Amino acid sequence: MSTAPPGRHDSYAAFRERDFRSYLAGVIVSTLGSQMQDVAVGWQLYERTHSAMALGMVGLVQVIPVILLVLPAGHAADRFDRRQLLMLAEMVMAAAAIGLAVISFTGAPTPLIYGAMLLSGISRAFYGPARSSLLAQLVSRETFGSAVTWNSGAWQLASVAGPALGGAVIGLTRAATLAYVLNATAALSFVTLLATIRARAPARRQEVATWSTLIAGVRFVART
Repeated sequence: MSTAPPGRHDSYAAFRERDFRSYLAGVIVSTLGSQMQDVAVGWQLYERTHSAMALGMVGLVQVIPVILLVLPAGHAADRFDRRQLLMLAEMVMAAAAIGLAVISFTGAPTPLIYGAMLLSGISRAFYGPARSSLLAQLVSRETFGSAVTWNSGAWQLASVAGPALGGAVIGLTRAATLAYVLNATAALSFVTLLATIRARAPARRQEVATWSTLIAGVRFVART
């Protein structure tokens, strides 16, 4: 419960929610790791191929699953346990990062990098909706505004710091392997933090999953 005087905005209200603190720490760590990995993938591919096209393909193989799975991913976040969905997405990201580390360490063929990034893209398609919608289950309505502000700020900070850390790791080791290992560790750390969270269960209508329910959101947007 907030202890701020009546009429005074409490900027730190969300931090009094234990689950939010765990969630925010996980978001920061996970974002740092994924940003480090993005830098490492770009550096490694250019070191191997010296091709701008090879770098562009990295974005393509990640964005295609996000576009194709946007409706199923949002539908899954509405129908299933968002915390468990987020944990599953993070574990898949960790598996992709471990795969990249093995590829980097062993010098495996370059196309395998794209396979790992495709797997990462699939997991990110479900990660985004699950992470965004989970926040409302972690805090009270009174502290939700504070939670959104801190969540956005923390994500932006990690997004800026992550590439710098990734560059520092590559500069020190002259390899991408450690950056991938750190990302896998970050993803699994977020899973551990999520396991301690007891999110409030949202009210859901029990409906059979059909194509009609899947595209209901699109129909609503079209009407309004």
